[in-house]
Amino acid sequence: MTGDFVDHKLDHRPALEVMSRLFSQLPSRLGTYAITGNHDGDLLAARLPAMGIHFINRRFVRLESDQAAVELIGLPG
Repeated sequence: MTGDFVDHKLDHRPALEVMSRLFSQLPSRLGTYAITGNHDGDLLAARLPAMGIHFINRRFVRLESDQAAVELIGLPG
């Protein structure tokens, strides 16, 4: 997920229910990863792990399966 989940910079709460429903329905063999965008702020980032999302701002992750590999780099918005 590439960030900018929140429409209102000062209130991230309306986005939480939508994000939770969306993320819980995503099939993923190697996990679900996200960065935050410029509207999301620090409060939203703290909620991602509870939704099963790996928060990767300022981190590098390499995902591998038998068929392929992909590298994710979390550059903050």
